[in-house]
Amino acid sequence: MILENAVGKSAAACSSADALSPCFLTVITSSFFKSHKPALTRFKLYIFLTSFLSIYLSCLSLSICSIYLFIIYYFIYLSIYLSIFLFFFLFNLYLYLSLSIYLYLSIYFFISLIYPYLSNYLSIFSIYLSIYLSIYLSIYLFIYLSIYLLSIYHSSISIYLSIRYINLLI
Repeated sequence: MILENAVGKSAAACSSADALSPCFLTVITSSFFKSHKPALTRFKLYIFLTSFLSIYLSCLSLSICSIYLFIIYYFIYLSIYLSIFLFFFLFNLYLYLSLSIYLYLSIYFFISLIYPYLSNYLSIFSIYLSIYLSIYLSIYLFIYLSIYLLSIYHSSISIYLSIRYINLLI
């Protein structure tokens, strides 16, 4: 109704009454935009809000993905470095203990050769020490191997999950 009134008033102002004249089409479009201005403003607002929300959600999902990938790669590097550190630290400790046992046994044999009467006391002490060190080294090796295998297992799981997550993103 409003459109017909606006078109009628503006069409009367046009010089020609032809329906296809540029003046008539201009009148129709201008009257349509004048009468539907609040609806078009709301439509533009909806378009802006949906585009803003889509951009915001895509940035949020990218940031969540990047944080997740950062955490995954952090744990991968941490587990790899931890396993390397544990390997070298524990292996060096094992070498130190084995060398100390070797040094002790060499000193024992040297003393037993020089002082034969001390060999009885040293042999009893060496038996106790060898039993203690063998138990200690076996426990130590078990703990070392379990920690090292757990770190390798953890790093392999982290690598597998990160590859799977990246494949899901692609």
